[in-house]
Amino acid sequence: MRACIYARTCRKDKSHNRTSIDRQIEYSRELARKHNLLVESRHVFTDLDHEGSSPPTCWSGDDDDACRPALSALIDTLVNGVVTRVIVHRIERLGTTSELLLSLGELFGEHSVRVIVPPDEITNNDDPGAKFALSLLRPFIQFDTEPDRERKEKLRAKKIEEINRIKEKLARLEEEVSQLQ
Repeated sequence: MRACIYARTCRKDKSHNRTSIDRQIEYSRELARKHNLLVESRHVFTDLDHEGSSPPTCWSGDDDDACRPALSALIDTLVNGVVTRVIVHRIERLGTTSELLLSLGELFGEHSVRVIVPPDEITNNDDPGAKFALSLLRPFIQFDTEPDRERKEKLRAKKIEEINRIKEKLARLEEEVSQLQ
């Protein structure tokens, strides 16, 4: 399955921009490997020095420097059906305003896109911005963490066992019916 990575730094982080972007990409690539997702170099989108409230260039109607060209390129990639997963190091990298996040959520829904974030981002994040972003994008987040996979495998094994018991019971009942004839 094909995926893309989105990383962003804001203007407040001037001294750490390149390092921060590199860390976000590295961590997102690890997440992609964990989920068996293919991320091509051309599908790594980075916006340097852009606020989370800034819209993508394609939604702003102009080439304002405050707009996010990489987010715009990511949107084009999603709309064209090239990828079905978006990996982000932190959920608020996608946006910090309700208007932007709701628009992204609508877009993700229209194109059956899932967002993949680290499991601790979902459960242990005390940042109000991240909680806000998470609350709006929750329907599109792929909750396929390691414990979740283990739970699903155990549940699947139980269901297979149950099916086998039912098959055995059905065979016994069929035999009883044939003996009654």
